[in-house]
Amino acid sequence: MSKPATYNRITEIIKSQCDKLDKDFFIIGLTRGGLIPASMYARFSGATLLGSFNPKSENGNKFITNWVRQSDELISVHDFVFCDDILDSGKTFRTMLEMFPDAHFAFVYVRNKTWNELTKAEKKHIIATPKKIMDDHYVDFPWEQWDEPICK
Repeated sequence: MSKPATYNRITEIIKSQCDKLDKDFFIIGLTRGGLIPASMYARFSGATLLGSFNPKSENGNKFITNWVRQSDELISVHDFVFCDDILDSGKTFRTMLEMFPDAHFAFVYVRNKTWNELTKAEKKHIIATPKKIMDDHYVDFPWEQWDEPICK
């Protein structure tokens, strides 16, 4: 079953989570779905939007990974918040935890089953409790919808 999500509803959810975000955090959007939520988390919390990160890319993340390695003395990875629109299966989340074991995460939505399967240690990395959705629902995010083809 498809469940449309509106910008207004997503804004409400993100604003309600922002009290858990420190303005000293660095926000990083996970491509593709986390780019717009990351911008919203940064805007509503006052945190710095650092950029984007693709967990599946070998070469596309050089800026972030190099920046992380070079800034160990200046900024702790503990100050990073990786954002995504949905915690779906948990696979991307666990991959990111392996890469950045001290980082934080923020998700707009999470599947009930996935949330229940996370360990307490994994949940400690999620700094704002996401809105839970039924496992059989598919969320239609507004940034994934368009009436006209982008390219003809």
